Amino acid sequence: IYMLHANGKPAIRERFSLTIDGSSPEQHRTNKDGYYLAHIHAVNQNLERRKIKVYAPAFENCATEIVLQPYTGVSQIVVEKVEREGASFIQAYTDINMNQVAQCSGILMLITARGKIVKTKYFPPSKDVSFKLETDVVNKVSPVGRVFAFYVHNAQLVADSSIFHVDSKCREQLELHPEKLEVRAGRVSKLTVTGPSGMWVGFNVIDKALLLFNNKNVLRENTLFRNMAAHDLGCGAGGGTNSEEIFKNAGLTILTNANVNEERIQRETAECAAKKLKRRAVSDENGLYFGSKPLCCEEGRQYSSDVISDYEMEKRHFKREVSEPVPERGSYVASDGSVFSFQDRYHMDIGLLEDMGLQMGIRKRFETWFFFEEHMISDNGLTLAMKYRDSITEWSIQAIGISEHYGACIAAPKEVKAFKDYFIQVDLPYKVLQKEMFNVKVTVFNFIPQELSARVYMKGVSSFCNGTSPGQHSQPQPLTLPPNGARTLTFPMIPLKAGTYPITVSAFVTNRHLPFADIVEKQLLVMNEGILEKKSFTVCLDPNFQMENCIQGPEVKRTVQLNVDNSPSVKMEVELPLPPSSLPGTAIVNAYIQSNLMGDPVLCVLVGVDKMFNEPRGSGENIMQYTAPIVYGMYFLKQTGTMEAKHEESGYRYMRNGITRQQYMYQKDDGSYAAWKERPSSLWLTAFVAKVFCQAEHLVRGMSDLNSLQKTLAYISKNNLEGSGDFRDDSPVVHKEMQGVFGQGDTRSGPSLTAFVLISLQECTERTVV
Repeated sequence: IYMLHANGKPAIRERFSLTIDGSSPEQHRTNKDGYYLAHIHAVNQNLERRKIKVYAPAFENCATEIVLQPYTGVSQIVVEKVEREGASFIQAYTDINMNQVAQCSGILMLITARGKIVKTKYFPPSKDVSFKLETDVVNKVSPVGRVFAFYVHNAQLVADSSIFHVDSKCREQLELHPEKLEVRAGRVSKLTVTGPSGMWVGFNVIDKALLLFNNKNVLRENTLFRNMAAHDLGCGAGGGTNSEEIFKNAGLTILTNANVNEERIQRETAECAAKKLKRRAVSDENGLYFGSKPLCCEEGRQYSSDVISDYEMEKRHFKREVSEPVPERGSYVASDGSVFSFQDRYHMDIGLLEDMGLQMGIRKRFETWFFFEEHMISDNGLTLAMKYRDSITEWSIQAIGISEHYGACIAAPKEVKAFKDYFIQVDLPYKVLQKEMFNVKVTVFNFIPQELSARVYMKGVSSFCNGTSPGQHSQPQPLTLPPNGARTLTFPMIPLKAGTYPITVSAFVTNRHLPFADIVEKQLLVMNEGILEKKSFTVCLDPNFQMENCIQGPEVKRTVQLNVDNSPSVKMEVELPLPPSSLPGTAIVNAYIQSNLMGDPVLCVLVGVDKMFNEPRGSGENIMQYTAPIVYGMYFLKQTGTMEAKHEESGYRYMRNGITRQQYMYQKDDGSYAAWKERPSSLWLTAFVAKVFCQAEHLVRGMSDLNSLQKTLAYISKNNLEGSGDFRDDSPVVHKEMQGVFGQGDTRSGPSLTAFVLISLQECTERTVV
């Protein structure tokens, strides 16, 4: 039993009540992870099913119920993970007749995790076998695995499986050790990570300001293990009504000459959600490096480009155009008036600061996060030279490690402050329109306990009107900075042409005792004025010619078949005529490729169900408003092979709760439904309930009470008008929004009502003969 709070978090050491087949409730308490292992004794071996009911104290009306179906095989085996003497064991019990062992094969036991077999164990025929779960297996399985056991008796497969959990924790210590906890922005500092040799480690560095705004998506240890558990290929908790179903639910493929039902063992059946293992892009050997080499090359190219750019910019800064030495240069620089041009004064400031030994670079990399590619730890440690970005901020550094022998681990984050005693902050709008005047806001910060006098320059940009020629520097703006204070000024600008342009601001303090300098470059996006018009069209991407009706839009004028890297490819030429009223040179084309138009919406519905869905509750109509989207969403995920463990766990729980409450709280004796039991029955609502419940049966057999569903279908069938085939609803639903367009007209009768009722009957395979 896994117990959760309403917000989706595990209910740790919480009390709950458990009843079996209507017995007196037993009180239990979950463990530190929100789990409880309940042992259910088979008192009556002839029971066709067992009904389990779980609820929190004082909330019996919100109970969760599940019906257990018996195993139908002649011979049986039961396998489970047990704890004894402070250790974990895998134990199996069989009903093998020891006097007829010649008719039985040995017992093969497998432990699987995330699509891989991590342990196999063979035993001769026996009534009771077990083995200890060693540490290396636990490390590979964490956080969840499956144990599977089977043998062959008289050419018949006898099997069982069970899911089991181990402590979700790092098996080995992974630690980060920054060389410095405070560095200068844009500088390089060493970062050391210690952990087990052979572990692959990746580093995630995030601007802490982002976490202050929203830290819900920060990668944490429980998030890592939860995502690892989502790669489980099995279905449910294990077991099944027959050996074929057990194989299928365990996520295993079988090749055997034993007697098996081929139809029941297929993964794409209605009884179990099908999950498909994603195709590997490269072989396992090369998979260790897939993606890292291109990214490393890109990072190296970007870094070299930055170094060259900085060098070229500094060469331009340091190029002196004054041929004769200027005596007492400081007196000229400190003066508000000067006989020199603005450009000369800029280079004089640069030269004076250079003579004082000050090194200057342009701060222009302001990413809010960056990720290091993975590195392998050797000799229990790894040291890297990490180049911080140019932001004045505090960085949160995380290390994520994964190892074949020790599983996954996240190091405790370390925080490193990137700071300067003197710096400027340039605030730009996200984008501006062509010929729209705006102000560049510049704030100069002084974090030393002494007043400073600074000069601020704005560099001229082509296609901008700001009173400065392109490549030249503006008139210096003098600022007096108070101790531990800041001052702000603005530079008005008007963009004349659309594009992306660098905005460069410099601020210098040329005091011989306290020289400071900071240069910042940021990119500004200039958009064309006018009204944005969008046009969409269809392009069929089918290089393998697998689609029968692959229709191209009329905009596709030419298609060429290619072969790129031994893969069939296609090149298309598309004609995009512009409207007659379009502005010359303003056209922008963006291509969006979407393989499944319904994939994203449904995933958005079911990712984080605890946040986007409420527990089905309220009236008989409200419950169906909550339950129907979950049923159809789960059906879509299953049919498209995109079902994950998190969908299966949360979706089925909400679906089962909604169906159970609807049947037990709002179904009348004749099988019909209404918003409340005291209201007259609604034929439309009754047909809607049948339609949704029958769809749920396609997902999981036994999701609804079949006797209850038969009564509902019988009620619908008998309520046509004197056998004419027409239907009438004398008590329409209260919440007409749940009927869509149909709810806007007369909902008491008509072809739309009759069609809806007939569709509900047609979709239900469990029809009632009347």
